[in-house]
Amino acid sequence: MVRIMIGADTKTSWAPEASYGAGPGATKYWFGLVQDHTPSEDEKRTAYRYIGGDSRNVHTFIEEGQDFSGKVSTISQVPNLWHYFFGAIAHTGSPTSTRTITESGTVPSFGIQDTQETIANEGLQRSINGCVLDSLNFKWDEGGPINEEIDYIAQSVSVGSAAATSVTAIGSVPYMWSMVKTTISGGSFDGTLTEVKSGHWTGKNGFITTHYTGQSGANTGNPSRAIGQPIPGEREYDAEVVMNMSAGTGADLYNNLYRAGSTFNANFYFFRTSGTDNVKIWMSGCKAMNCTQPSKKEGVLDQTLTWQPTSCGMLVKVDAAAGSAPQ
Repeated sequence: MVRIMIGADTKTSWAPEASYGAGPGATKYWFGLVQDHTPSEDEKRTAYRYIGGDSRNVHTFIEEGQDFSGKVSTISQVPNLWHYFFGAIAHTGSPTSTRTITESGTVPSFGIQDTQETIANEGLQRSINGCVLDSLNFKWDEGGPINEEIDYIAQSVSVGSAAATSVTAIGSVPYMWSMVKTTISGGSFDGTLTEVKSGHWTGKNGFITTHYTGQSGANTGNPSRAIGQPIPGEREYDAEVVMNMSAGTGADLYNNLYRAGSTFNANFYFFRTSGTDNVKIWMSGCKAMNCTQPSKKEGVLDQTLTWQPTSCGMLVKVDAAAGSAPQ
């Protein structure tokens, strides 16, 4: 009987690159509780016809520029990749690690090893090289874990059948909705939003990809079809919370932040263990882009506040169980 692959036969890990496009290093790292990894591979084989082809059929196929990208969806558990979105990190402390993650004009690259195997040397292993984080998203809903999604752009994919590299699993409790705290300061409001049920934070790097002429191998008659190193484009953020509308606070958020257009600062905290294992996403120069609170005939009224920060960063503390020093 043919052995059909199932989800238990998959392994997905990542590692820093020594240089852009070099591929993941030998030591692989835990993504978190991966739910799905969907690579997108476009080989750009285009069908062409030409005059004199003497047929109504396609006359030839031409291999054009390749484009590779993908998405990794996890239950958020470890913070080791987040500075690959922002670009800069300062690290102190052991065994409790304190990481200050800030915006930079450039970002480091990494590689992904994705393996689907049932029998030794009879599986599929893809090494996805030259990855940069195009977007980072956290989303939480009442009663569940914080879901994390990364969208990456890659330069190349190498294919093989080797067994997956062993990765040390991290047993830390995932970040949960109940660990999230939301604070806002500005526009006559300064405090914690205590009735929040769900929310999200998203950052986008806006990378621009280009297929240059004269890439590696052009002088040997084997020019590269791959992209050059992606160019950081316009960075954007957005955030949102959904809450039970409360007397006083609900009107204050609507009147002063949204209608009056006051500038404010905001923070999302993920408190796994206060003091030694927590996350702060800070957002400055924020403007409320929308604030809705529909009236209805029965039930609890909801209020949704959506805002756009000008700049963001992170202050992350993790204990040794969650990954010690960043990679």
